[in-house]
Amino acid sequence: MSSAIVSVISLISWIIATVVLLPPSLAAMRTVWRGSDDDSREQALMAALVCSPFLFAGIMWLGAWYEVFSLSSNTVRVVSVALVVGSIPFLKNAFPTWPITLRVARWYLIVFLGWAAFRAFTPEIFWGEKPMDFSFLNYLVRSNALPPDDPWAAGHPLNYYYFGQFTWAIFHKLTGVDTAYGFNLALSAIGAGLFLAVWTFLKVVRVTNRAALLGALVITLGSNLEWIQILAQWERPLGFDFFWATSRLLTSPAISEYHSWSVMFGDLHAHLIGLPLGVVCFAILARLTVVQSTLPSTGIAWAIVGFLEALLYATNSWEAIPHGGFFVLCLMAKFFAADSGRKLSTLAEMPLRILAFSGGVFIFLKSWLVALGDPVAVQYWWVVQDHATAWQVLRHFGQFVIPIFLACSVGFISWPGRRWVVWLAAVGTALVPNGLAFYVAQLSNGSPDFILIAVCSVLAFIGAAKVFRGDDSTIGVLLLASGMLIPLTELVYVMDHTNTLFKLYLSIWTWLGVLSVAAISYLGKRYADGLRAKWLFRCALIPMLLAGIGGLVNVYSLVTFQRVVGPRPTLNGMAYLSSISKSEADMIFWMRNNIDGVPVIVEAIGDGYREFGRITMNTGLPAVLGWEYHVSQRGVDRDDRTARAEAVATIYGSEDVSEALQRIRRYRVRYIVVGGLERSLVSDGRYTSRALNKFSQHPEFFERVFKSGDTELYAVRNR
Repeated sequence: MSSAIVSVISLISWIIATVVLLPPSLAAMRTVWRGSDDDSREQALMAALVCSPFLFAGIMWLGAWYEVFSLSSNTVRVVSVALVVGSIPFLKNAFPTWPITLRVARWYLIVFLGWAAFRAFTPEIFWGEKPMDFSFLNYLVRSNALPPDDPWAAGHPLNYYYFGQFTWAIFHKLTGVDTAYGFNLALSAIGAGLFLAVWTFLKVVRVTNRAALLGALVITLGSNLEWIQILAQWERPLGFDFFWATSRLLTSPAISEYHSWSVMFGDLHAHLIGLPLGVVCFAILARLTVVQSTLPSTGIAWAIVGFLEALLYATNSWEAIPHGGFFVLCLMAKFFAADSGRKLSTLAEMPLRILAFSGGVFIFLKSWLVALGDPVAVQYWWVVQDHATAWQVLRHFGQFVIPIFLACSVGFISWPGRRWVVWLAAVGTALVPNGLAFYVAQLSNGSPDFILIAVCSVLAFIGAAKVFRGDDSTIGVLLLASGMLIPLTELVYVMDHTNTLFKLYLSIWTWLGVLSVAAISYLGKRYADGLRAKWLFRCALIPMLLAGIGGLVNVYSLVTFQRVVGPRPTLNGMAYLSSISKSEADMIFWMRNNIDGVPVIVEAIGDGYREFGRITMNTGLPAVLGWEYHVSQRGVDRDDRTARAEAVATIYGSEDVSEALQRIRRYRVRYIVVGGLERSLVSDGRYTSRALNKFSQHPEFFERVFKSGDTELYAVRNR
């Protein structure tokens, strides 16, 4: 069957599975969105489409962990049918009117198919951290046991936030789609889910339908403004380097990814997989606290939110920082927005909300943390070098910040009155980052940019004033969160400054993006009312329009670039393998089709971000050792890594069969790869031809199960 036909069949199967998982997710979301109006139903439907893969995977994970059922493909399908049938009684009046349902479905399909078309012209699962992501996905599709082992350190628990890859592995088991195609379809689904999530958040903030739709498109598909400066100096044809440069505008080695950049780059990585779920969780928290005041939230609703936040933490643990802060700010806003007669009752309800929320978190996270084993130590300290400047941050967030400040100039933010408590709280909030900045400046090799701190302090001041006044609290929470988190990323790091910036900047991108759409909507209303905001409205639209154009430039830069030769268009991310080595490609596909389960293999090891690890990557079969630095980040200690590296060197490099067999048995190796990469290390002096030939010369220990050209695969005999 041709690759084009398989691509179409896989795409259709993916869409059908998305529809199948919708009913139970919608039943859960209607508990959160309790309104009987179509607007509430529409928001619940969009959130359900985003959350359905995660909720289903969470149920499958819990069922397998407590040994209620297995993770086999048949079990996954049976459980999905059971959940659909069980959710039917809860779906009465759950869907919005037919035209609204069709509108949501139409736009989801438009964005999903658009991303799928983009992936078809950039399909190769190659380079970056795709080898790690694809090895996770393939391993989790193969494995039916929990907890999983690390594919790059066979026998060692996978001490990593892998739930995102687990989610899409379960989706693959449900659909039966080959991972070579499903990798690109998962990226397309993430892009479409992110669009729906931002659209939902904008609806929660109560902008108009048109503004929410267009804003979601720009926020999730647009670029930052760095592309303009780069293009002005660019002297080569557009290509990957141009695209790459838009995410490297901060002081090196910092990274400044943004929504569309992460989706286009195509690493099926934790921070990208968690983005849509994270945005929906922001929307739900805002909905339950500062928006849904006429319909008191139930304990079940808060438990569902807690469960979703636990799934998000398991997908990308970095999300705990912005979501924890946002949760606290939303509860504060709920208290200050309450009427004076209800403040005490609102305060009394908060422990119950927190208890229900914590219960939802506990349901999943207790077993998840036990499965992870020993936690990786978290490091944090002051940022003492490589600070970003205000100009750099403006080039990244300018398309959002400019509309916000333009709207502020005509009253988008009503300033607090004479109540001294509000003023004192707002001023105090704004002074916090400044005080920390002065302290860090005493420790730093280079001081933080105080202009940046000052601008963020203005945002924090305005946001705090609105929160403490209880006036349009959602806007206040977003302003306060953004104004506080940007300086904190310049003052304090977690693990390292590079990851702190690019992981947390993704949440800030969402917050400022939503604020900018609300600001432009406000300016449009002022313009419609006949006030003199016409030129401000147009000025606010310009940077957003430029961001949209930048997104299109990025698309062009990538579809005209090809890092490795392979057929296009296709959704088959492994189709390029034959152009690198026909014999190794044949072996990889033979292993995918003929080896069941997760037996251990051994292949050549070397530096990360190179060709090493290519067999585990494309088959999901765990190796004795993969990329050593990445394995070290997942809790494999130095002694274990050294022993594994020595074992691989002995298996390939020793001419003594008994010595090699000793290492093979220690790590329970079942298959030994001898391909072009392993043979190339002979010329490098790492191995000898005689050492590699021992496998063919001792059939009593090693059975050759595959041969194509100079590529061979040996199975270790059970002796």
